[in-house]
Amino acid sequence: MQFLDFAKTCSFILFLGAVIHLQADVIYLKNGRKIEGTVISETDDQVVFKMAMGEVTYSRSKIERIERNAEGDAERLIASQSAKFAQEIQDLKRSVASVYSKKGTVSMWARRCKEKQSSIGRMEESRLRKHRERVEVLKDLERFAKYEGRGIPSRLYGEYSTLFSRQETLFLEIQGLESDIEYSRGELQGFTDKLVEVEGQFMTHVAGLKSKYQQLIAQGCPPEALESVQRSLGEEVDVLSRQEIPLRKDGNAYWITVTINDRHSREFILDTGCSEIALSRGLYQELRLPSDKFLGKTQGFIADGSSHEIDVFVLDSVKVGSFEVKNAMANAPSVPGPNEAPLLLGMGFLKHFHFTIDTRRSKLILERLSE
Repeated sequence: MQFLDFAKTCSFILFLGAVIHLQADVIYLKNGRKIEGTVISETDDQVVFKMAMGEVTYSRSKIERIERNAEGDAERLIASQSAKFAQEIQDLKRSVASVYSKKGTVSMWARRCKEKQSSIGRMEESRLRKHRERVEVLKDLERFAKYEGRGIPSRLYGEYSTLFSRQETLFLEIQGLESDIEYSRGELQGFTDKLVEVEGQFMTHVAGLKSKYQQLIAQGCPPEALESVQRSLGEEVDVLSRQEIPLRKDGNAYWITVTINDRHSREFILDTGCSEIALSRGLYQELRLPSDKFLGKTQGFIADGSSHEIDVFVLDSVKVGSFEVKNAMANAPSVPGPNEAPLLLGMGFLKHFHFTIDTRRSKLILERLSE
């Protein structure tokens, strides 16, 4: 019984070997060698033969005969079709390789934006600390108000002089920081504009490559010959579909830098409970929007349930990092209130992306929605 099982196994192995053998083309060389593989192209002078270790070209003068197997016809067809597009495929692969360097340029400007945003955040934190310290110093100075016009007693003058000097120093430091922040915001705007520019160039380049890919497929180029091209394009573009934007935490609120209409960069409160994009009356007036951007008036509601009249309008552009929403609806109070309304970045912007708020690292993570 065991002998019969062994015999069956041997027969199966021999049969399998015969099948594998039958599925291959065979070249018989004049020197007596026999080589199995697939003939993928041939001319009057030579034959290109594909084997496990790669492709080998044989001269016709060294070949005695070729035994062809019908199972290799499909592979030969793909190979012959690929050969017709060899130059176009090679050119496309070279262009795809250039995507990596173009992505590097985008990454460089994204890194500069991130570094500048972090620098601004540190300066703003320092300014806030100095503001708070100056408020405390001014409170301490109020104790000396009763001596105004009469002179400070000599035993208290040293304390008064120190406090007065400190508040003056803090005032100048705050002014310096505000000037540095304003200048850095201008730099950040320039970096952001450049990032948008190079990312646009990158995506245009990728779109051109994808179009060329589709043209080759439509002309009969086998998709198998372009697999590496498609994979490389997918990997490079995926990297740019996600961005982490720094947030500044102040109490329970998270602040984020937003650019309106390519000119006005401000800090907004990130508010997922706000259905639109809310501007202050002052910023709305500063934008000087043309009349065709005004959509009308309506009633708006604030957290305490009270209502007030608001103007509704369209913004040409709202940018966070290098991500942009065009023709975004927004609103602002119709009349100035006792206090300037906060700037709120709500779902009017966020709904255009997959977004995550990483509270541990104070980051807003935006991902482009699939097309």
